[in-house]
Amino acid sequence: MEKKPLDWSYLAGYFDANGNLRENKSGRGPRLRINSYSRHLLEEIRQLVDGGNISREQKPRGEYYRLDITGPERVQRVLREISPFLRGKTAGGEEWLNSHERAVQLYKISRELRRIEARLR
Repeated sequence: MEKKPLDWSYLAGYFDANGNLRENKSGRGPRLRINSYSRHLLEEIRQLVDGGNISREQKPRGEYYRLDITGPERVQRVLREISPFLRGKTAGGEEWLNSHERAVQLYKISRELRRIEARLR
């Protein structure tokens, strides 16, 4: 039987059960985290979202993994893709998207200004 690739609806359900959204430890932007005992599953999710970092921790049941997706643009893109399918975390995702829309725009502008500034030096 052929295995189907992951899609955004699957990720939404998995995120509802095993994920969270919060600010980075540095306080400089969002972090979307997905947890699993299966590194293979997180590798597939990382391919779907086009990035992220996987870390591991030893737990009594075995190795436990976390996929961290950071950066305003990437987190916003993932939330936009999964938000139509979210069940339990709908309000939090939509609230974050609404409140960070302006922050993402400012981030893009400041990044472009830094590029221009670097070229002028």
